[in-house]
Formats: sequence, C-alpha cells, structure tokens
Amino acid sequence: MPLTEKKFEVVWESSCCAQWKSAVAELNQDIGENLPQLAGKIANAVYEPVQKAIRLKKGRNTIYVYPGKIYIPYINDEEEGKQLMDWAKKVINHACSKVESATREH
Repeated sequence: MPLTEKKFEVVWESSCCAQWKSAVAELNQDIGENLPQLAGKIANAVYEPVQKAIRLKKGRNTIYVYPGKIYIPYINDEEEGKQLMDWAKKVINHACSKVESATREH
C-alpha cells in the first residue's frame, strides 16, 4: 500500500534564540519495522537507530522519516514544505516497492 499523508501542517518552532517553520505529516501507516531496510534502498539515506528514523538530504534540507510521520525542520514556507514532503513520500514509496519486490522473490 503506498505511503500517503493523513495530515500535513506547517508549525512554528522556537528555542531560546530562534524561531523557524517545520513541516510535519502524519502517515497513513506505521513503517517503523521497515525503516532499516528502506534506508538501505535509498541513496545517501542514514538509519538512526537511537531515534528510530531515516535521515534524508535534499539540497540544504534534512528530512526525518519516523515510523508514523515525516518531519522537515527549517523550511521557508508551506510551498517548500509540500514540495519536500512530496519528494520524501516518492522516495520512500520507491524504496518500499524495492523491499516488497525483494521479499516476493525470496
């Protein structure tokens, strides 16, 4: 089943000295147990076992894929967040199809 978002939002975040926008999408399925395999199918992806997340890079942006959500910090606006989110879903879905294909072959 293709990975889709159930909910997308841009949120303001802040620390002691700065504020920034982040894009967050809740996913239609939990892909947690497949994250290490998926990271192996995506060029330049890194699986971070402590966070239980995949870290992707697209240009200057870092994208984190968690079991039930995608998180993109430091975006300029909602449009950039949507574009990056669409790219991340496309990459993850492509990796999922590779994993499913390899599983069927064995």
